[in-house]
Amino acid sequence: MQPAGTHVCFLLDRSGSMNTIKQGVIEGFNQYIETLKKISTGDLFLTLILFDKDGQDLLTTQIIYDRRPVEEIPPLEGYAPRGWTPLYDAIGHAIRHAEKVPADRVLLVILTDGAENSSVELGQVAVAQMIEQKEAEGWTIV
Repeated sequence: MQPAGTHVCFLLDRSGSMNTIKQGVIEGFNQYIETLKKISTGDLFLTLILFDKDGQDLLTTQIIYDRRPVEEIPPLEGYAPRGWTPLYDAIGHAIRHAEKVPADRVLLVILTDGAENSSVELGQVAVAQMIEQKEAEGWTIV
């Protein structure tokens, strides 16, 4: 059986407060992908999840890539900040998604300005417990 490799689950805040750093986010993400491509030996896979919240209090997540070989990831385009920041709900969603993906190692990267303002499903304590549990299982979360 072939090893499942490393799964990088990248959770990217698309809320309106990210607009002031939009260009930096795009450049930083693209540089990160280029770095991953340089170190990959065919065993790095990426899931990219964008998140925000619309005016009807619904968490909006958009999975752009789902466990795709990092070599196939193009530069980020069309990143358009909008909406509110359900950060805790989005982290919970990303963790639940990553749990379903086959991987020998999991790296959860969260890129946000940290302005949580609209989660309804999960709170800070619940998310902290989820993160603690996943780190105990060997995940790396940054």
